[in-house]
Amino acid sequence: WDNPEWILKQIEKGDYYVLKNGENVAGALCLMISGNEVSIETIAVRRDLQKNGLGKRLIEFAREFSRKKKKSKLIVESFCDYGLVDFYKKCGFDLSPELGSYCKQKFYCFSCDV
Repeated sequence: WDNPEWILKQIEKGDYYVLKNGENVAGALCLMISGNEVSIETIAVRRDLQKNGLGKRLIEFAREFSRKKKKSKLIVESFCDYGLVDFYKKCGFDLSPELGSYCKQKFYCFSCDV
């Protein structure tokens, strides 16, 4: 999720989706299926386009993708430093009381029914 090789591999597998603003890329989303869940592995909106509802559009795409694949849960994790708790709650996600840790960085776990 955080290096070019991993990203290229996911693109080749067809797990990456791009949101365009005209001819330009506005955001991207990587979705992976595991069992009855779809995981948002990566979600990003160009910094200059944030706060315009594009992140919510990507989340709604992920929900619709999950429904079409007949999955019941959508999950996402976000480093605490990103400050995205309110964003994910507004998008209908529940926050797990347990924090995760990756390379000494704490992260939140969110899930929602689709």
